Amino acid sequence: QVTRAALDSLSQSAHEYRAGAAILALACGRTIAGAAFDLFPQAPAAAALESLARELESAPRLTVRVPADVLEAVQAALNETAQAVGYAGHIRCIADPALPAAAFSFDWGDGRASFDPVQASQRVGEALTAALAAEGLHGEALSTSEPSDHG
Repeated sequence: QVTRAALDSLSQSAHEYRAGAAILALACGRTIAGAAFDLFPQAPAAAALESLARELESAPRLTVRVPADVLEAVQAALNETAQAVGYAGHIRCIADPALPAAAFSFDWGDGRASFDPVQASQRVGEALTAALAAEGLHGEALSTSEPSDHG
């Protein structure tokens, strides 16, 4: 019974360690992402344009909503990316003060795409919480093999 209690306590400690490490990793990721978004606020929209190039190729116009403080940087990056991927349509960026840093929304008539780093971070946090809850105290199987003499 004492051994079982010790194993239960060890299992609890291991779970708390994994949960703390995961939360710390998530906090570090948010900090790094925030710094990257501050340095390169146009990168998410440019990457999205590159990814959507085939879908947009026949669209005559792309309307992009971005935070006001990065309007010019995003417009320049999108124009450069459009030229690189062969998008011949017109790209119009519109300032949207309601959007957080590095967020954007694309509208090309036949479709839409958007990115909100705050919502994305919340979804990652929720997924992490759900994974930790599902894991419970059963994240690591205890070894049932006998100790070896091979050190």
